[in-house]
Amino acid sequence: MIQQKTIDNFDDFMRLRQAWNELVANTEVDHAFMKHEWFAEWIKAFEVQNQLAVVTLWSDGILEAAAPIYRQRLHFRKIKADGLSFLSSAISPRCNFIAADKQVLTSLIDNVLKLRNWDILYLENIEEEIETSRTLFDFLRSYRHGYDYRLDPLFQSPYLLVKGSWEDYWQSLPQKRREYLDFYCQKRLAKAKSHKIVSLDSVADFGSFVGRMFEISGKSWKAAGGTHLQPNTPEGHIYSNFTRIALEAGWVKIYALSIDGQVIGFNYFLFCNNKYSLIRTDYDEAFKYYSPGNTLTLSILRELHGKPGPIEFDMGGGPDPYKLDWCDKIRKHVALTVGNRNLRGRSILFAQNRVMPSWHALAGLLGHKVAR
Repeated sequence: MIQQKTIDNFDDFMRLRQAWNELVANTEVDHAFMKHEWFAEWIKAFEVQNQLAVVTLWSDGILEAAAPIYRQRLHFRKIKADGLSFLSSAISPRCNFIAADKQVLTSLIDNVLKLRNWDILYLENIEEEIETSRTLFDFLRSYRHGYDYRLDPLFQSPYLLVKGSWEDYWQSLPQKRREYLDFYCQKRLAKAKSHKIVSLDSVADFGSFVGRMFEISGKSWKAAGGTHLQPNTPEGHIYSNFTRIALEAGWVKIYALSIDGQVIGFNYFLFCNNKYSLIRTDYDEAFKYYSPGNTLTLSILRELHGKPGPIEFDMGGGPDPYKLDWCDKIRKHVALTVGNRNLRGRSILFAQNRVMPSWHALAGLLGHKVAR
């Protein structure tokens, strides 16, 4: 018999570690960013220990399903709403429900929707084309449940399935691309007195590197927009603390580029089951001449083509041209908004699904007439 338990305090969540990771390991969402340790560090970094609403389902003492959910205040234009959301943010490649099979997943979704005191369920960055997501969407499409919802497109992450030889992959690139990489990466790099790309595989390696990691990010192009890594931010805490745990477990791969004895750039991957998820790439702009981003990717892909495959190399984020230069596949993500069956939930979804589209259509029509 399935038993439901909602975890609403951090101490109880921490006791789930072994059961959680055993469950995740047997699902299609087995990624480093779905491990218990990732969520634990995320919860601490964003200080939401007292806002947890993690729904779990158990059978004979075995964890069968889990929904990494917390409560937060949401705003839809000027309307405030009590919300439920995934324990995730921009640092998370994606998130989803965790379930042993389709039947228990349906029960998990039902139990999440039966939680008390919420108006809007807002779940960001759901991978669209996997069975877990399809089951979720099919559940909501069933009219008998009576929940209004909407799906909005989000990231389209470029990725590559690494298989075969490096030479075959290299020859598959357009000739102009190969000439570009040869000139801006390999030939320019050869002009440096020395250069080296290393993999930081131990906690000791990372301890020596972490300070420089923040320095590099502060000297990158991201600093101008305030998106660089900073130690005393939630993201900074996750990089500082989770990395040490993950290196011990083999869930992180960090590649660093050194020029003339100084580390000037890095790529940071979450890693699990031969899947590399790039969540950070930074380089010191003073060394832009050496094309550090391309140089790192070129070296990493050459190394991965020498390993047993297939290996998934996911560059994350959106389909930026520099990513599409390397990858030939796209992973689609969506945001899901569900309105509860109360006045506020229904009103917000009615406005989103009916009022705003009509308003935009009218504004477009009026604009067209004015243009004429």
